[in-house]
Amino acid sequence: MSDYEYDVFISYRRGLEVKDWVCDHFHPLLESKLTQELPVAPRIFIDHEMENGVRWEDTIQRALVRSKILLGVWNPSYFESRWCQAEWQTILQREKDCEVAPHEGGCLFSVIYGDGDYFPDEAGARQGQKFHDYAVSAPAFRETPLYLEFEKEVAKVAKQIVSRLANAPPWEATWEALDPDEIELKPNKPLGSLKPQI
Repeated sequence: MSDYEYDVFISYRRGLEVKDWVCDHFHPLLESKLTQELPVAPRIFIDHEMENGVRWEDTIQRALVRSKILLGVWNPSYFESRWCQAEWQTILQREKDCEVAPHEGGCLFSVIYGDGDYFPDEAGARQGQKFHDYAVSAPAFRETPLYLEFEKEVAKVAKQIVSRLANAPPWEATWEALDPDEIELKPNKPLGSLKPQI
């Protein structure tokens, strides 16, 4: 195979609350909104849909290098995970190798789930879509007026992702995922101390 297999790779820290929010609320809505925007069904990789018996490490790394966009669901604990850091740093490296300018779209899109005040420098300098007000994992969230606003915000994310998909660099067979065991965790810092990229 010589091309991308996925449009979007959803990267998130598997804490119970974040996992429930991503799997029960965010992912289904994102898939629905992307379906409305794209001429063909979106191909989204999310690890909770892996089949039993697969080697999950190999599956995740293969999906990562064969995805056009990484969508990171960020909170401070995301950056305390070597796996999460390996995923987003793999995509940062792709941007550098392919000379993709982040301010022109890039291969990385972030959704800030909670407490975006403390991220590593490289993450803090990237603008993310804030979802603090919609960080509710309970199933009853769907029945609240806030859910309608949440749906509109996810629709905005879908539109931005569609524009990035159109500008993704050609897939390269030489791309590899970084090894989580070799990742140096970078300290979280207050965003107020960071200068945004121009």
